[in-house]
Amino acid sequence: GDVVLTTPLLETLRARYPDAHIAYLGEKEAVSLLENHPCVDEIIPFDFSRPVWLEQPRVMWALRRGRSMEHIQALLDAGAQAEGAYKRALLFGLTQIAALLPPEDHRIRALVLFNPVTDTAKFGYGPEASPVQHVTKGAPPAILFHGTADTTVPILDAEAFCQRLEAVGSRCELVPYPGQTHGFFNLAREEGRFYPDTVARAEAFLRSLRLIN
Repeated sequence: GDVVLTTPLLETLRARYPDAHIAYLGEKEAVSLLENHPCVDEIIPFDFSRPVWLEQPRVMWALRRGRSMEHIQALLDAGAQAEGAYKRALLFGLTQIAALLPPEDHRIRALVLFNPVTDTAKFGYGPEASPVQHVTKGAPPAILFHGTADTTVPILDAEAFCQRLEAVGSRCELVPYPGQTHGFFNLAREEGRFYPDTVARAEAFLRSLRLIN
């Protein structure tokens, strides 16, 4: 019902700003009603049935395309008035992610990755959320720490990510830990024995790039 009630606003926005790109962010099932709507250029669905930790970054990156951080912050601040504590919490989480994203002209100098999810397609998401699909020439150097017995994120994914980086001329170091599972590097796991090793290797990697002293 809320989506239907906003359609007059969409028509007003299109009439007032005929050249504007109008994107509609909303609950997946609800915003499907706006498919092929003449006043909507883009639909950004938020799937409330998915884990929040996966859905928030996906939506944030979708919002990021072609928009300034000031624009995104204003959009999310307005959206925080949404009904329902759960939905407000999700939108608040998006504002936190927005605050962490670098400005558009900022280049990431290096990646230090701990058993990272590099291919989100295996979690039911499209290529727009998969880091492995966004590796291009000039990508930053990376170091990856990964357990060979990781069943949550197979080490084959890390190997594929490294191969993609190397294919475009970027440096990539994959450090395998035989027999270790997902999250092995945490201080509370394995009596903390892998924590100092991964931290030391990460520091050495950053020093080799002259990013830290």
